[in-house]
Amino acid sequence: MSRPLPSDIAERIVGLARSGQPQEALLAPLLEQGWEEAEAIEAVDHALREFLDRHARDSGLPPSVPVPAPVGLNG
Repeated sequence: MSRPLPSDIAERIVGLARSGQPQEALLAPLLEQGWEEAEAIEAVDHALREFLDRHARDSGLPPSVPVPAPVGLNG
C-alpha cells in the first residue's frame, strides 16, 4: 500500500463491510478525501485483510490466504 490508511477510516471501512454495505460504500470515505480509485481499492483490501487476520489470530485460527479465481473468471 503506497499511502498509510488512518486507523479511524480503517475502522469505519471494516464497520461498513461488517454491516453488509456494497463496495462503493467502502470506497467512499477514501474517494471523498481525494484518493485515486485503484489506491483506495488497495487500501480497503488491506484494511479488511488486516481485520480478518487479527480476528483469526484472536480466535486461534490460521491467517487468511489469497485464493485464485477460477480460470473462467480470469478470462
